[in-house]
Amino acid sequence: MAAPFKTGLDYYPRKVKFSDDRRFIGLKMKWGNKAVGLYEQILDAIYSDKGYYISIKDEERDTLIKWLWFTYAQYDGLNADDIEEMIEMMVEEKLFDRNMYDRGILTSVEIQEVYYTATAKRKELYVDEALWMLDIERMEALGKRSPIYKQFFSKINDVNNSQTKSNKTRPNKIKPNETKPLPTGEGEAAEGCGGVGERDNKIRELCKKYFGVFHERDKKKVSGWSSAIDLKVIEDAFKLTAERGKGLYYADAVIQRLISEGTLTWEDYARKELQTAPAKPAKSSAPYTTKFVNYNQPEYTDEEINDAIERKKQRRREQSENAEITLS
Repeated sequence: MAAPFKTGLDYYPRKVKFSDDRRFIGLKMKWGNKAVGLYEQILDAIYSDKGYYISIKDEERDTLIKWLWFTYAQYDGLNADDIEEMIEMMVEEKLFDRNMYDRGILTSVEIQEVYYTATAKRKELYVDEALWMLDIERMEALGKRSPIYKQFFSKINDVNNSQTKSNKTRPNKIKPNETKPLPTGEGEAAEGCGGVGERDNKIRELCKKYFGVFHERDKKKVSGWSSAIDLKVIEDAFKLTAERGKGLYYADAVIQRLISEGTLTWEDYARKELQTAPAKPAKSSAPYTTKFVNYNQPEYTDEEINDAIERKKQRRREQSENAEITLS
């Protein structure tokens, strides 16, 4: 039997003078450097255990607070209530992600970026997709060697391949403006994105409309989306994903990003549209030239130029004469 793979870190990189971050201003005004020290202790707890998050659900929250008090806070005269308040302020200052905190998780994009780069050379590593905040584009920017990237990249390929296969063997007969109702009695066991409730049924219909049939494992991904996000926003994210030739996992990354940014309503989304890569300008067929034209440069006549030269010569003569008088 193979040994379980390691998830935590033995050490992690930290920015020089990271405590000068503006997000610490409010914390330091009230608590001084005690807040910075407590934040570092929380990072130690995260990186040494799961590596990219720590759960604070129910009893796990009390366990963390007791550990923080025992290892650090008691020496600064802090109690459990102080620790609770400081953690809440850290969330307000965006040192930890608010959406994840509401789900009972302490983490952030920065924490996961550090974990991603620190584990890039490991041969085997898996993360909980419902708690992972980095999208495929950000992971590609950080490097493709990571086993985490391979985990998500393989998922995208599986979705795209299943979508291509389903389109060849059983084309979607649903017209663009029509939806297929969920069969009675299927509930959560229904094929596709499924789930119980009117909202889940509508999401399932949108999945079928844009991506075709999906596996049972995709239900967990969809059910993890906040109920506060508008279905209209979800549909637009699906449409964007389908236009880019991507699958449900890519759409999940887009929606998770919108949730983390607080873009939950259609009004918010309309003000803050998803950024798409600008099209590359077409190459010009004109011959290459190094000529530089400065349209702000004033034009002078030959007479004005000659006058300027004479004035410059006159200044030099005067400077020379003054120098001779000084020496004598």
